[in-house]
Amino acid sequence: MDPLTLGIISVGSSLIGGVTSFIGSQQQAQAASSAANYQAQVAKNNQKIAEDNANYSRQAGAAEAEAQSMKQRATVGAIVAGQAASGIDPTTGSPSDVSRSARELGRLDLANTMQNAELRARGYDVTASNEGASAGLFKMQAANAQTAGGIAGFSSLLGGASNFSDKWLKLQNQGVF
Repeated sequence: MDPLTLGIISVGSSLIGGVTSFIGSQQQAQAASSAANYQAQVAKNNQKIAEDNANYSRQAGAAEAEAQSMKQRATVGAIVAGQAASGIDPTTGSPSDVSRSARELGRLDLANTMQNAELRARGYDVTASNEGASAGLFKMQAANAQTAGGIAGFSSLLGGASNFSDKWLKLQNQGVF
């Protein structure tokens, strides 16, 4: 093969290599950005699920507390009715203390039920907050991947152009062109 043909092939391969590297950097950046955007959407979905679970937990706690309150009132009513049916005055002395204690225990159970529901809901709130933060981080990662891809791509083009120029000058100085 003559020197001119070899020179053209060498210079052309430098150009093709720079352009190919540029395209590869751009595609890699797009893939990284797409993956980060996907992860951001998954995190946003998880955030919504956790927020919904927190609301459901609070609603379930309120419903459970209401049912417990009705049960407690029925228990106290049964105590008072039983005392009255036995001929005991339920409004004074020990009988009154028994029904008051039953009411206080009912209020304590009710407070515990509401507290447990709120603790569950707070756990979901924390999860939702964490997922929201993760989504924001993944969105930044996607943007940074695009920027880094652009920088890497143009760096490849500059490297290819520099290589092309070096080969061109070398071959020109040797009299090939």
